[in-house]
Amino acid sequence: MLGFLRIFSKTHRQMRRGGQAILRTVLDQARQPAFYEAAEVADTITGRFDLLTAHAFLVMRALRPYPELAELNQAFLDALFANIDGSFRELGVSDTRVPRKMRQAAEAFYGRLGAYEKGLGDNGLEGLMGALQRNLYRDETPGDGTLDAMARYMVGSLGRLALIDNADWQSGRLSFAPLELGSRS
Repeated sequence: MLGFLRIFSKTHRQMRRGGQAILRTVLDQARQPAFYEAAEVADTITGRFDLLTAHAFLVMRALRPYPELAELNQAFLDALFANIDGSFRELGVSDTRVPRKMRQAAEAFYGRLGAYEKGLGDNGLEGLMGALQRNLYRDETPGDGTLDAMARYMVGSLGRLALIDNADWQSGRLSFAPLELGSRS
């Protein structure tokens, strides 16, 4: 019973606001035109989901070493899935089909998180590039240097996110690396 009452606490409300602030920042970052134009991510519902998932991976991985921010990490995840649910409804998915769509989205989301984690762990930048090609680019081959640039962007963003203090996490003031694409052929 006391666990249920926790959702009415000031701390819980602060974490929910923090999770929503992080989500707004992540959504803004994932909507940057450079990802769809220069970095060649497909500007489709699936492409946007995949890019949002890549950014969610960055946030969740950066928060993982801080047990004191575990509730904030969960609040971000809750806000993210509430946003996905709302998007399905805006797209006209019927109330009876939303649960199945959400289950499929969750499976895809966690599958990608696992692929990025495994890619980084197994082979660093090269492994991450392979995971990005399979998941973000759907096995398509982007222009020269694009995979490398995206992998470097993600690793650089992890480095920047590691430097953020608790107050900035709470307010959603996140810093991502610049997306640096060289000249492409």
